[in-house]
Amino acid sequence: MGGLAVAAAVVAVILVCVAAWLVMRLRGLQQAVDESWEQVRLAMRRRHDLVVELAALVEERSRGEADLLERAVDAHAVADFPGGSPDQQAVAERGIEATLVHLLDVVARSPSLVDDPAVLSLRNHLDDANRRIDARRHVYDEGAQALRRGASTAPTSWVARPLGIPGDSRQVDDGV
Repeated sequence: MGGLAVAAAVVAVILVCVAAWLVMRLRGLQQAVDESWEQVRLAMRRRHDLVVELAALVEERSRGEADLLERAVDAHAVADFPGGSPDQQAVAERGIEATLVHLLDVVARSPSLVDDPAVLSLRNHLDDANRRIDARRHVYDEGAQALRRGASTAPTSWVARPLGIPGDSRQVDDGV
């Protein structure tokens, strides 16, 4: 009977070690996903700031577009959604996107703004910000997929469910 108890104890220790390793692996994946989402948010915040800068510049240098800055600031306030999920952020981003489309339309209709070096510089910075957002979204999406796969396969799923780690982790809305 003593040998059976020792064998059971060894098996129990092995199971506890495997479960602890799975928990640490899932927590590490979750942390990586959270950190990559924060990088997406930081890149979006930079883009929001650039939209406000462009609105201020266009409003200053154009006539008849007096509400541009106010619209951009309002859209920035809505889009700056601390702690929001990717889905919530995607909805909030629509206001910034609409404001930017309107700004670029105003610029396109004004020959003096089209060739303005400050406007061109801000547009280049916006293009760069968009590339950074896309790159960070890609990293986030890959991490979220790895977490989903890890949390939905056995035996990891047996550990993931009690910890509240879903097999269908957050996903960035590609429509933004």
